[in-house]
Amino acid sequence: MTKTNPIFRILAIVLILASLGMSFLPWLVPGREFAYLPNESIFDIARSYWETTKKMMADGFDLSKSTTADILFSAAMILVLVTAILGIVLAACGLRWGGIPYAVFAVILTAVFFFYFLKYGNSYFYQHFGVRPFHMGVGAILFAVLAVAAAVCLLLPKKAAVPAEA
Repeated sequence: MTKTNPIFRILAIVLILASLGMSFLPWLVPGREFAYLPNESIFDIARSYWETTKKMMADGFDLSKSTTADILFSAAMILVLVTAILGIVLAACGLRWGGIPYAVFAVILTAVFFFYFLKYGNSYFYQHFGVRPFHMGVGAILFAVLAVAAAVCLLLPKKAAVPAEA
């Protein structure tokens, strides 16, 4: 089993942490018609979900009746953290495939977020009101790009190939 160059290990860890930091940048940006709305990061969405869940629990709502979307959103946020921690630990150990699980999950999460929320939410508003209220923000794009960059850093060879001397 070959290990990764220490510089690429550190760079991969920094890129994974930067990718996690993108949860504080906007994932949803309102269009011109809804410019008064705030930009929503995935952190803001998760925080509002948690506050709503706490209110529902205080009102006696049975969480076993949660919607499938609530359960999937919670599972996705937990998987983001688990795969990020796994990626950081495996990158620190120098395993070449260490960043791949996080990169794959980040790409899948971004694609699902785009196709489910933005495509269906925007098409609903467009059909009924003639407007497209949201587009994807820089946080969602950089989240996946930085995760893939971390995986590529770990896959780079330890030493550059030197041509044979004549």
